[in-house]
Amino acid sequence: MKKKLFIIAAIAGMVLVGCKKKPIEEPGVLTMTTTASGEYNLYITGTGKAEIFWGDGFKADVTLSNLPTDLDDLVYYFVPYNYASTEEKTIKVIGNVLSLYTGGTGEVTALDVSKMPALKVLMCGRENLISLDVSKNTALTFLSCWENNLTNLDVSKNTALTFLSCAANKLENLDVSKNTALTELYCWLNNLTNLDVSKNTALTYLDCGDNNMMTTLTLGTHNALKYLYCADNNLDKDALVDIFHKLPTRMPADNAKIYCGGSYHPNPGYSQLQPADKQIATDKNWSVEDTW
Repeated sequence: MKKKLFIIAAIAGMVLVGCKKKPIEEPGVLTMTTTASGEYNLYITGTGKAEIFWGDGFKADVTLSNLPTDLDDLVYYFVPYNYASTEEKTIKVIGNVLSLYTGGTGEVTALDVSKMPALKVLMCGRENLISLDVSKNTALTFLSCWENNLTNLDVSKNTALTFLSCAANKLENLDVSKNTALTELYCWLNNLTNLDVSKNTALTYLDCGDNNMMTTLTLGTHNALKYLYCADNNLDKDALVDIFHKLPTRMPADNAKIYCGGSYHPNPGYSQLQPADKQIATDKNWSVEDTW
C-alpha cells in the first residue's frame, strides 16, 4: 500500500511540475541622470508599451516603435518633453527598449542599462559619462560611446557587436579579442599604447589614430579590410612595414586606403619609409597616405 501511495504521489508531483507556468519576463529598466532643461527629446525604440518617469514627478505612457533598419533614422523616433526645472534629474524607463540614443548634448552624467538585456543599439556619445557598464547587454550589436570621459570599457561580454566607436575618451587599454563579429572599430584619440585586432577578422574599417603612445598595432587576417587609419601614433618603421605585409590584397575599385603618417604627432617611422616599403602596400592595391 505504501508503495502504491508513493507512486501516486510521484506521478502527481510530475504533473504539477509539468503544469508550471513559465515565469513572466520582467520588463527592462534603464536610468539616466541628466542636467537637461527646457525642451528635451528621449530617443528610444522597442516593442510594446513603456513607462517613462521624467524625474520631476511626471510620467508618460508610450507605445514604442520598432527598431528601424537604417540606424540613421533613429533621430526620428523620440518622445518629447519640456522641463521646467534646471536641476539634475534621473529619467527612468520601464519597457522592452531595443535602442537608446541619448542625444549627444553633453548633459547625461550617468547611465545604467544593466537591467535592459534586450538592448541592441546604444548611442551615448558626446555626453559627460565617466563610466559605462555594458556587461549585461549581451544582445548589443551597435555601441557608440565616443567623446565622453571613460577610462575603462569592458566589451568582453558583447560578442554580438558589429560596430564599436569609443573614440575620444581616456582609455589606456581596449580588449576586443572576444568581439569577433566587429566590422567597424573606431578608437582614435585615446591613451592606448597597443591594440590587438588579430581576432577581429571581419573588420572592414579600423581607425586607431591619434593615440600618441601607441607603439604596437597587431593585425591578423583581415580579408574584408579596406580602410585603416593609424596616423598620429608612435609607430616606428618596422611596425609600419609589418602592417603593410598584413594588409589584404584588394581590387582597384575598392579604393583601399591606409593613413599612417600624421600631422599633430606623426608616426616616427613614416618619414623613414623607403619607396620599396610603400610598394608592399601599393602592390596590393592600397593607397598609402600621410593623413587626411
